[in-house]
Amino acid sequence: MKILFYCPQISLGGGIRLFSQLIPAIAQNSNVQNVGILTHDTSITKSLFDTSVINLPIEIIYIPTPLWLNWLLKDQKLWGIFGTRLLTQKLSKLLLGDRSNWIPNWQIKQLKNIEKNYDLVYYFWPHLQGFPYINKPIVSTFQDTIMIDFPEIMGGIVTSQEWMRSKDWVEKSWIIVSSENTKNRLINHFGKSVRLISKIPHATLPWKMNPTSSSKSTILQEIPKDYILYPANINTHKNHYNLLIALSRLQNKEKMSLVLTGSGTEFLKQTSPNWSDAWNHQSARLMGLIDRLGLKHSIDFHALGYVTDQDALTLLQNAKALIMPSLAEGGGSYPVEEALTFGIPVICSDIPVMREHLSTWPTKVVLIDPYSPNSILTGINEMCDNYEIYKQSALDNMNTPRQTWNEIAAKYVEVFKMAIDQY
Repeated sequence: MKILFYCPQISLGGGIRLFSQLIPAIAQNSNVQNVGILTHDTSITKSLFDTSVINLPIEIIYIPTPLWLNWLLKDQKLWGIFGTRLLTQKLSKLLLGDRSNWIPNWQIKQLKNIEKNYDLVYYFWPHLQGFPYINKPIVSTFQDTIMIDFPEIMGGIVTSQEWMRSKDWVEKSWIIVSSENTKNRLINHFGKSVRLISKIPHATLPWKMNPTSSSKSTILQEIPKDYILYPANINTHKNHYNLLIALSRLQNKEKMSLVLTGSGTEFLKQTSPNWSDAWNHQSARLMGLIDRLGLKHSIDFHALGYVTDQDALTLLQNAKALIMPSLAEGGGSYPVEEALTFGIPVICSDIPVMREHLSTWPTKVVLIDPYSPNSILTGINEMCDNYEIYKQSALDNMNTPRQTWNEIAAKYVEVFKMAIDQY
């Protein structure tokens, strides 16, 4: 079969990691003759994939956004002029349509031109995308429902539009989810209108990590020797708010420092009155909290922003523990999977998706209620007070067998074949 992956956008972190492993694994499947990747993002190149699979039948097809549109609506402002955001939004509706499930004609024409050479179109990331009415079977993966579970991320109006778009997808395409939790959340939102759901877990090591490459990194010079690592962007569901409250109540902060990495965390080192307003006001919310709690950057915590893969690996391998206090995840947590694989103890949210993920690991972890700063504080103290127990359990179980990406890809190909046969 010939498969067209449509990837208008991919998130940093987990999105890139999943993309860079899943596509080559599918391309290696004996039932797949050709894989096309259709994208607007010129940063998506074969360099994202492991060098050993560069010669696979993968073609990257770029469809650029019209130049006039980029010029007119630069940085979500009219001609890039400050103060024109509201006018830009109204103009966008006029030019691009006001229906939540509408796709610009120029995009549909390009897609229809290309999809005729393939047997199936697979949407790796259908979020924020209108459903395309084309003459091929469409499969999509809902990695999570976080965008509609947390309306504070995008705002009420945009979230309502995303709910309408998602309703189109679950009614008109074959749906793959990565966890039972995501499946249940879709059913909770859309009930019986969900067309078909296949669960294919992929809470496995997200890429081939080379421990020796971390020796080249100098990032450890910026932080204390003993630290707990939290690698996550600052979106609401990542729960930095309650984590920072817990940190403010920690009696011996010097015993175990907190290191934050991920997009947006770089704003958390800013001080009054030089605050930025990014991530839909989330950065200002967290900076205000830090100021009110009296926390000091480089003393109470260390915020490093988005770091390179090499630095991420260095930080993980040298961490005393990893903390994952998030309110929601999709198919599990890649940082937790990485930590357990390298024998790093874990403090983790006691939420359904993480219980599902951790059920495949015999390792002893500290579970916390992410909605309670006191529970997070208790979890940190438990890890510090009984560290050797959790460290030994992590080391004892770090070689727990995991499913391979080829095994995961084979399950995807089965769904693709079913969609083609039933179309």
